[in-house]
Amino acid sequence: MDGIYPELARRTDPAKLLGYLNFSDGRPDPRFQKGLADGYALLHEHGDAAPWLTLLDWLGRTLGDLAASGAAAFRDTAQASGVLAAAVLLPQAYRDHHADLLAHQPDAELFTPFFLARGFEAILRHGAPWDVAGAVRALNDFVGYRPIAVLETRPNTDFYPHEKVRPIPLYLKGAGVAPGRYADLLRPALELLAQTAPELLDEACFDPERMDELAFDPRAHDHFHPINKRPNVLFGEWDPHTIDAKGFYRRFVLRQMTLDTLLTWVHPPAGVAVGDRGERLFEASAVLAGTILMGAGVSGSGPTTYDSTVTLSKLVPRIARYRDGFYKKLLANLPGAHGDRLREEAETRKQPFAGVRQYLNQAIATQRAAHLQDRRLAQLFGAMGYPFAAREQAKKIAAPAVRVGTEVRVRQTEADFATDRGELDEAARLLGEVEDLLRRGIDCGAVLDPWNVLGYQGLFPIFPGREDTVRDPRAEELIHTVGRQFDLYAKAVSAAAVAGDSTIHNRLDRAMRALAEWWDRFATCTVTDLPRIHGGERADAAGHVAAALAAWSRRDPGGNDLAFWRQHRDGFTSPAAFAQVIAALLRHEEWKAGMGLLMTWLSESDAVPLEDPSASFDDLAERWLTGVVGTTTFPPAERAALVRRFFELLEVNAEDKFTPADEWLPGVVAPHDENDEDDEDDDTFASAYEGMTFQDSADDGEEGSVADGAPQSVGDFPLEGEANDLETRLKFFHMVARLWRVAARPEVWGRGDPAAHDTLAGWLGSARRSRAAFARFLDRVREIAVPEPIGGHEGMIEFDRRRALKGHLLDLGVATCVEAGRAALALSAVLAAGGELPAPGGATPEAADDPAAPPDWEPLLIPVERAVATRDAAQVRRLLPAFVARFRGEPLLYCPPSDGGQPAPVLRAQTALHALEDLLTRLPRLGLLRETFHLTKLGRTMEWNSPPTGRRVSSFDQLFRTALVGVVDTLLASAPAWGKDGAPDGPLAAMLFRIADEFQKLWVEHSQSLRLSVLEAVTDEADWEAVRGFVARYGSDLFTVPFLGLSNMRGILARGVGPWLDHEAEFADPDRRPRLVDDWEEGKLDKPRTARAAELVLQALVEHYDEYRDYNTTTTQSDYGENIHILLDFLRLKVKYDRAAWRMRPFALAHEVLCRRGQDVLAARWRETIQGRTQKLAEELLEELGKRETRYAVRLRTVRDRLEERFLLPLEIDRAAAQVGPAAEAARAGEAEDGPAFVRLLVAMSPLRDTVSGVGLEVPVWVRRLEDALRQSRDPDAADAADTVPLPLDFADLKKQIQEWDRPLGE
Repeated sequence: MDGIYPELARRTDPAKLLGYLNFSDGRPDPRFQKGLADGYALLHEHGDAAPWLTLLDWLGRTLGDLAASGAAAFRDTAQASGVLAAAVLLPQAYRDHHADLLAHQPDAELFTPFFLARGFEAILRHGAPWDVAGAVRALNDFVGYRPIAVLETRPNTDFYPHEKVRPIPLYLKGAGVAPGRYADLLRPALELLAQTAPELLDEACFDPERMDELAFDPRAHDHFHPINKRPNVLFGEWDPHTIDAKGFYRRFVLRQMTLDTLLTWVHPPAGVAVGDRGERLFEASAVLAGTILMGAGVSGSGPTTYDSTVTLSKLVPRIARYRDGFYKKLLANLPGAHGDRLREEAETRKQPFAGVRQYLNQAIATQRAAHLQDRRLAQLFGAMGYPFAAREQAKKIAAPAVRVGTEVRVRQTEADFATDRGELDEAARLLGEVEDLLRRGIDCGAVLDPWNVLGYQGLFPIFPGREDTVRDPRAEELIHTVGRQFDLYAKAVSAAAVAGDSTIHNRLDRAMRALAEWWDRFATCTVTDLPRIHGGERADAAGHVAAALAAWSRRDPGGNDLAFWRQHRDGFTSPAAFAQVIAALLRHEEWKAGMGLLMTWLSESDAVPLEDPSASFDDLAERWLTGVVGTTTFPPAERAALVRRFFELLEVNAEDKFTPADEWLPGVVAPHDENDEDDEDDDTFASAYEGMTFQDSADDGEEGSVADGAPQSVGDFPLEGEANDLETRLKFFHMVARLWRVAARPEVWGRGDPAAHDTLAGWLGSARRSRAAFARFLDRVREIAVPEPIGGHEGMIEFDRRRALKGHLLDLGVATCVEAGRAALALSAVLAAGGELPAPGGATPEAADDPAAPPDWEPLLIPVERAVATRDAAQVRRLLPAFVARFRGEPLLYCPPSDGGQPAPVLRAQTALHALEDLLTRLPRLGLLRETFHLTKLGRTMEWNSPPTGRRVSSFDQLFRTALVGVVDTLLASAPAWGKDGAPDGPLAAMLFRIADEFQKLWVEHSQSLRLSVLEAVTDEADWEAVRGFVARYGSDLFTVPFLGLSNMRGILARGVGPWLDHEAEFADPDRRPRLVDDWEEGKLDKPRTARAAELVLQALVEHYDEYRDYNTTTTQSDYGENIHILLDFLRLKVKYDRAAWRMRPFALAHEVLCRRGQDVLAARWRETIQGRTQKLAEELLEELGKRETRYAVRLRTVRDRLEERFLLPLEIDRAAAQVGPAAEAARAGEAEDGPAFVRLLVAMSPLRDTVSGVGLEVPVWVRRLEDALRQSRDPDAADAADTVPLPLDFADLKKQIQEWDRPLGE
């Protein structure tokens, strides 16, 4: 580029530039800054790929020429020479410093003329000897909004050196706009801001005269950082650390993603039709100006603008008002055809500059969705053991958090595999790399600062207001990552100890203890509600476990294992330590030693929790028991004795967990307790539940009324302090009841054995007494009223939280009570053939009204249960009709206690449900397909028995799934033995279709009586107009963002819309309450109809909250409450699709089993059949969706994505999910990424990966399904493993069952 140097000298005077470098102390000089920009612009115009390097070379050569010329100003050029030499090194030094943070940025984006100017200033301020590293540190002066915890234990409260960055200047006061690709967009935006009315600028906290610099943040945007909960974060902020002497911010920092998105509006991809580019540039610049005003409004003009009394709920509406005022005034003054077109657009789309604003919102949402999908897939591939695929997926996302997270997961998986292969040196290397990645990630801000876990208690403050904190998911992610690291160290240290390799053992042990020392200083284990990982405890326990396992591997095989482990028990100080050894003992079938350690753990549960992220007492206890009852290595009598001893020790070591339920909640008495029998010898078991999780009512989309009971004063809620203890006890009782069911195996307990009989009878008595005690406990909990809310959104949120707490305990109590009943049934079945069956507790005439008494059909089910347990299909066939005749009158529908239902009817219905589901699970495995269908049909009929009032819950969909999946699975498992008859082109296909059609008819009958959404009640246009009219009249000041919070809506629905309005009319501030409350109080409306309309709107939004979040996040119409009917109209269409998809469920379930069983040919035919039945409807719904999108000028991705599934996407998900398990096993076995198993998975995934779904607020359904498939492949349900293999089904028997399919049972 030497030839251009003369032209450069004509464009900008080099002597002035070099004079500044030779004499300045680093204070900014706009003339110098502009001179650099002018020279850079010339080089850019001539296509120079690295103009910053050419500028530096030119300045260096020119300096030499000036010095040689004898010019007075350049006789001593030592400073300029030193500065230029440092400046030449600066770009690479800056690159090296930010190798992690800015790896995604090309040089041309970073090294702009104004960046060079700031670089020169930093070098000059640092002074001789012109240290480049010091200049880089001085140059990095921006972090943005980043709360930092101040703790006594924290040695430094400054930001980490590599998380500070230099924003790239786009505009400098006095120098103007920098040349580059953003210049044309920025100049008109700044002009528009300069022309904006002073009063609006003041309200927006933005004074153009006080802005010394406008820059963009070069860091990649991380869509999953909690800062995204901060409003307008994507639109920029005042730099909170650049403040003048008067307390005003001076530098505004934009987000590069917003700039790039607006540029694509101006210059869309090839093939996209556009109008006048000049007009589009003006529109993009106008929106850029508007977003700057919005970002400034959140920041405030200085650090004292907002105090803790200002909340986002108050601030955001104000920002929306002045934003709209800016756009409206700008649009009103825009002349000519362009102005006419935009005003017409605004009228049509209900907002000014609608086209570009909606484009910006949708583009950001699309990128967020793509990042979410790619991030989760990268983690999935990493966890499976496919590093190349994981890295390729992560490369699609620039954010370093994703790259670091993926690399960590990849290395942890590889370390796990290496340990399994005995390659411990490799495992140690990989674990060391993980820790290096974590520290680098923390240092550059890609990983959460661990000090903030303690400092903010796992939360993230998004604004000074006390209510404006959100959960920080990074805290739990980091803790789980570190927990996995300790688990991997423990595994590798034990492997090294057992192998006798002291060198690698010591190396791993030192590394593990160094990690523990580093981690424990952050004290994350002291934060409640977060997983507890204490490094010192983990390291000590791992060392002890390694020594113990090494000694055990060298023990005398004939020695006493119990005595051995008794000697080593003192070192087990963490759940992970117990779990590691117990799992090893179970793998070697060392049952006595395993039981001993389990009971030791249980006895020390006050100090060593029974569960943490990597260990579960419940799971291991169930694995132990399942293994013992199923083993054939020693006779049944010895197994029975061992199982008996297990339960004896369980009771002895559980201590307070065995406190009888009647002693819980002292002082709370149920109305009928005085009639209960005295249970002085009640030794009911309390237990942790298996396979049950707390489903918070704020997430389950249901609503209901508050349970009856006398009102209490605000704050008087006895469950508040008792909930944790009650939950622990209920879970433990649930576990023990489940273990009783596992132990109830006829082959273990010899007939005629008095000891066996006494043991089972004792357990049976305890199970029955447990059930009775839990029934009484439920009555007491139900009587505890949830205090009335004190008013306002905060009061309603608290009301909803307490209601959810009570509902959770009620639901868990019902589940535990039912599980005790199921245990009693299973134990009765084993006892039935041996001696006299103990009479049920309370088997008196009064017992008929006792909700805890066994149902009258149980004696008929007991022999059926025994026949099922012994896998005697013929006996089951003979016994089933008599049971059905007695059972068919039971109710199956129920109203949950959390919604006001009485516990007794709920227990009755749930008991019948589980009895029926157990049969539907196990009968297909005996080849009883016809009987399974008729029991499913019976379940449908029983839902009409004594239906309860209030909200009714149907579980028929679960019964149906269990039955159909079981039937199809048995068919396909037996087909290989049928020869040609079992081939895809043989009779098997026709039989499958016949069975599916029979189930389909039953499903359609069920679906006709089921309401999928409250919007299905809006059956015609008159109904719809009533709802729309209500929204139009009252929505403006009613449906605000805080009001539409999920907890607030659920609280109102639970309380009742009418009572809520009565309360608001009496207590709300008359000057601040919405118009609806005024009209309600003054009687200006039809109260019943208005309450119904409001309830319908709120219930619809609760049911479809994901779609509401999409609407609220991606549309500007959502700023106005009177527009909520737009969302409802889209939801009406989605509900139609959901109804059609619901009707096709039987075929979808059968297809899932076909894929899982590898029946690819049949599965393909299945998909063709479903497509033929649904194609026309799918097209009609999409056509109608297009019309609504045009009518409202709104595009909701969540709704469109659902309809674009065309009923076929779930089938593609089935294909992919079926390949996850085999691919994961292949990776563990060492198969390469081009191996057949992983290739099949990638092929099956391709239709899913090609399309980005959603708006990035929820993980795509198909990705979650693959993640679940991976978990299931590594953690199958051990409890059901013993009898899940279907008995061989003879083809002749199948044909006979098909021929007699419709014949009632017993005929």
